[in-house]
Amino acid sequence: MRPNWSGNQIATVSLPEHMATNMVMRGRTRIGLVYCRVRLHSPKIIRCFRCHCYGHRATGCKLNDRSANCMTCRGPGHLSKECKEPPNCFLCEEMKKKKDHFPEIGKCEA
Repeated sequence: MRPNWSGNQIATVSLPEHMATNMVMRGRTRIGLVYCRVRLHSPKIIRCFRCHCYGHRATGCKLNDRSANCMTCRGPGHLSKECKEPPNCFLCEEMKKKKDHFPEIGKCEA
């Protein structure tokens, strides 16, 4: 149990997969006198700010330094908020996949 930002409590429970699936399908469970919402917990994905790849941090990164490139079009010299070009995911481009999206969104296969 831990408090969240609104002062309520959050409980994290580890269950076997079949029990967790049943609980999530019901959507709510009773804890004491209160019915609580149930959601699956997904671990936070780590991303490097230097090379923009997933799975490691910038500290000790030995891959290409892309920190000066725009995250939308990969172009140098401007920020994503100023970019007028269509999105171009360089992570998917390196994998020879469809690249017409931003690197962070669900379409990204990287």
